[in-house]
Amino acid sequence: MAMIKNVDEKCNEVINQLGKGFTKDEYVDMFIAMYPYDWNKIKQRYYEHERKNKGKPHPMPRPRQYVLNVSGIRRRIISLY
Repeated sequence: MAMIKNVDEKCNEVINQLGKGFTKDEYVDMFIAMYPYDWNKIKQRYYEHERKNKGKPHPMPRPRQYVLNVSGIRRRIISLY
């Protein structure tokens, strides 16, 4: 089960809200502002991985990077503009 439902729609809405010329940090900040419930789910899942693995590496990236990864931000920007 995906952590973020309707990820394509949500990512496109964030991009549309920002317009052209935004940074990755601005994208993540806007995602957090628009979808706080999804952001909290991502953070919660990340910290669960951290607790279970107690400092050992695990496959989930840090929350901000996770948002960028699932959004496919580079691919979306190229396709929209």
